[in-house]
Amino acid sequence: MKYLFLVALFLHSPLTFGQNLKPQVAQVKDKSLVKVLSSVESFKTFHADELVVSVVLVSNGSGSVQLAESDEVSYSIILSVSEYGEAQLSKLY
Repeated sequence: MKYLFLVALFLHSPLTFGQNLKPQVAQVKDKSLVKVLSSVESFKTFHADELVVSVVLVSNGSGSVQLAESDEVSYSIILSVSEYGEAQLSKLY
């Protein structure tokens, strides 16, 4: 019975919404945004009762430590702190 109800709901939903959603692809032209997003090594989100904290680890590129004869990579850590709700306050560090 539950399965039949879900199938009926699934078949009915395209008729009620009537939206023809097609994926759209747009090229990002902001070079600094492309550089940061291409350098993301890891991303982690932590949820609390009133806050969401996101931690992004961004690679600064090969040789960014600037030591002689070294290709070591340094990293930047980006923190995003946001509140829940409609009028949420967000900060980026």
